[in-house]
Amino acid sequence: MQRTALCALKIGAFLKVGIGSIPVPIYRCAAADAQAVGRQPSDTKPGSYGRWRWYNISRRRNPAVIAWGELLPGGDLMYAIETLDIHGYQTAPVPNAFFRQQQGTDHLAIVFPGIGYTAQMPVLYYPTRLLLSRAADVLRVDYVYNRPEFQALSATEQDRWFQIDITAAYSAAKTQRHYTHVTLVGKSIGTLALGHLLATTPLPPIRCVWLTPLLRNDQLRRQMCQIKQPALLVIGTADPHYNATYLAEVEAATDGRSVIIEGADHSLEIDGKLVESIQAQARIIEALEQFIT
Repeated sequence: MQRTALCALKIGAFLKVGIGSIPVPIYRCAAADAQAVGRQPSDTKPGSYGRWRWYNISRRRNPAVIAWGELLPGGDLMYAIETLDIHGYQTAPVPNAFFRQQQGTDHLAIVFPGIGYTAQMPVLYYPTRLLLSRAADVLRVDYVYNRPEFQALSATEQDRWFQIDITAAYSAAKTQRHYTHVTLVGKSIGTLALGHLLATTPLPPIRCVWLTPLLRNDQLRRQMCQIKQPALLVIGTADPHYNATYLAEVEAATDGRSVIIEGADHSLEIDGKLVESIQAQARIIEALEQFIT
């Protein structure tokens, strides 16, 4: 397991990372996924609450390891980011980021993105932020399947690759602590990951967040209906996977709640309506906040 964020007690301190590395001061970063930070001291006072990024610059000319975390009042780190040692299909590493709460937790969340819709994009970024603010450890599975070696395989072998990766990710995450409850979040093909885990893996009490679920996939719909776990379903009426009958079927079977975004596509955006698209994101986060409380 590679730890890519270490605790810094005060803003403006130097983050000392390992033998042969240069201590680098901590700078504020307004966006969690920005690729660069200005080289000037933070204008935020020690002990304030904000998001931060650290640089680990090695004298050995290794690529910079970039991580970020969130500080509690007093300057202590709320969580740190690590890369878990996850080996999936043919023992290849499964890309991931594990957000570990520094104060301890019994709540694990796992986020499974789509193929082209990554976990850094709004529909998954803000749920991740919300789960972190509710003191959950979060594993973000950053699989990449839109590559030639995957696309060249048969559908059966693609399914096998995907399922091995998903099972390995859950197995690695659940051993990090003793968790008493789990939240699974899936977007698009990530909802197939949820269905696979529900059908094949013993799980503690869980909640499932189905973002743009593939409702026209008969197998997934059966899995959703057979495994009666608390569910939040979010989909737009312009999504090609939307079907009002199938949605009602799943909602009834799971005693779930649906958030239906009128006119929203598979990215949960409303074509030509930016403000309405942003308002839709707010609706989703409000529903998720009620769901996990």
